[in-house]
Amino acid sequence: MKMYKIEDIVDLLLFSQKQGEGYVGFTTNEAENLIITVKTHEPDWRDEDGIGEAVIEYELQESVGEY
Repeated sequence: MKMYKIEDIVDLLLFSQKQGEGYVGFTTNEAENLIITVKTHEPDWRDEDGIGEAVIEYELQESVGEY
């Protein structure tokens, strides 16, 4: 299991909340680094033209140390 600093995740989520983002998702990429995706609207939101909202993705590197 990879470990991440709680402070890094909390800071990122609080910053995103201040920017008006209301939804967050967590996944990993091919390097198994944590990817946090944020967006303003609910997951299936579309505008009147059927266009979905862009998302912002943040990649967190594993914290250094032994666990």
